[in-house]
Amino acid sequence: MSSFNEAALEQAIIQLLEQQGYPYTPGGELERAPNEVLIQEDLRRGEGHAEARVRS
Repeated sequence: MSSFNEAALEQAIIQLLEQQGYPYTPGGELERAPNEVLIQEDLRRGEGHAEARVRS
């Protein structure tokens, strides 16, 4: 019997979001300063996507 752990939950959420059209980039591949939590450019780029999802 396999256990449902944090890694399995993370993968399930990533797959769900990808199915909804959201891109996934592993944290180690993000271009950001180590002390930045949010990536401002991603927030700007995602605004239109989020607005379109709300309208549909």
